[in-house]
Amino acid sequence: MDQIESIFKVKSGSIEVPNRYLGTDIGKIQYPDGSESWTMWSRAYVAEAIRNVKKRLAEDNLIFNKKLPDPNISVKQPFSCTSYRPEIDTSALCNATQTQFYQNLIGIL
Repeated sequence: MDQIESIFKVKSGSIEVPNRYLGTDIGKIQYPDGSESWTMWSRAYVAEAIRNVKKRLAEDNLIFNKKLPDPNISVKQPFSCTSYRPEIDTSALCNATQTQFYQNLIGIL
């Protein structure tokens, strides 16, 4: 950081041990033998991803549900039935917006 500060202006007090990297929580742990290791976990990343998916589904009047719904009491959801068979699905193909949403979900995974 001293080398960076010698070239660039750095805000006073802004240099600290990182706690996030590319949307993932990071930190150091110390082992019983005294050695240290950086760790990564995805709690915040997954929470933000779920929030974004819920928001996007709400735009299409769909509701996120972590369990398969009871079709007698639940609102319409994508892939809401365990008997769904994509190989015999004759519904319309995704439009450009839906395709982009699907690609975004794959990127999140």
